Formats: sequence, structure tokens, C-alpha cells
Amino acid sequence: MKPNHPRGLTLLLVISAWMTYRILGFVFAGNVEALGGNMMASAWIIPLGQDALIGMTAPAIVYLMATRPGFLTYALSLAWLWWGNVDFVIGLITETYYPPAVGPFGPHVPDSMLSIWLYGNLAAGIYAFCLLLTPRIRSYFVAADSAAARRIADTPLRGGWVLVIVGAGLMGLFFPLVAAGMDMMFEALGFQPR
Repeated sequence: MKPNHPRGLTLLLVISAWMTYRILGFVFAGNVEALGGNMMASAWIIPLGQDALIGMTAPAIVYLMATRPGFLTYALSLAWLWWGNVDFVIGLITETYYPPAVGPFGPHVPDSMLSIWLYGNLAAGIYAFCLLLTPRIRSYFVAADSAAARRIADTPLRGGWVLVIVGAGLMGLFFPLVAAGMDMMFEALGFQPR
């Protein structure tokens, strides 16, 4: 029997799983002045630290959303998505007042790319939060028997959200390689180093 998932649950899981990339907060921590770096002001400790925590907790939250719907999972998911969105706003504010001395994506990537990255991910986070508030998804979680765990194969995408977690986690851990690729692309497009 095919499980009955509310419309939007798959996208909610994919967006939430994508947030695993935020473990890159650990990767960039060494670039913060307070920790001996010279790329970012000490104020970046707050958004980067929160990013690291959100990225680390994303797999557990997504696992609970997918396999253990219930009121507690719903409340925890709401709080987690809210926290993630607030962190993006803090990152945007920090970028406004303390822009990085060196672009985190490379010298050929326009400075605006950090803002585009933050706004784009904030939009995805807000959309996921709104999906969680829709009546169908709220009812799905609140009315679920939380004692009955679902098998991963019975979850949306037949558990494919696990691959999103793995891919996003690898991207976060190896973000310097992703940034180098972006820098080469912008250089090939003719952008000059800043």
C-alpha cells in the first residue's frame, strides 16, 4: 500500500535536507578574525556558529519529519525552521555592517553573490516554514500516531531525501572546492578579480 503524504511534504523534506550544507559554518570558522583568520570580522562567529549547528541538526530533524510525524516533531520542526530563517537574517545584517574582506566565493565572483546566496536560501527556508503551516501538512503531523514510526522506504521519495542530506553535507564540507569552481566559472565569463 502506498503511503498517503500531503501535498508539499516532499518539498518540505528536500528543502530541510538541503540545509545540511550549512555545516560549512565549521569550514569558514577559521576565516573569522576572532579565531585567527583575516577574511571575516569577529561578528561572523554568530551566523557561522548557528549555521554549523543548523547543518548538524538538519539530518535528525528531517529524519523525524519523514519517519515520526507527530505533534512534538511538528513543534520541533517549526522551531528549527524559524531558527534557520532568523540566522539567514542575522547573516544578511552581518554582511551589511561587516562585509568579508575577501569574497568567500573567490576573487572573480561578484561581491553580490553572498547576498544572493543568503537571500535565495532565506526564501527557500521561508517557503519550507510556510509549507509546514499549511492545513494539510499541519494536520498530517498533528493527527499522526507518533508511536508508529514509518520505514524510510515508505517516506516521500522512498527515502531519497537521505541523498539530499548526503549531497548537501558533502557540499558544505567541501565548500572551498565549490567556491573554486564558481570562481573559475566567473573568470571564464570575463569577470576581473576584485
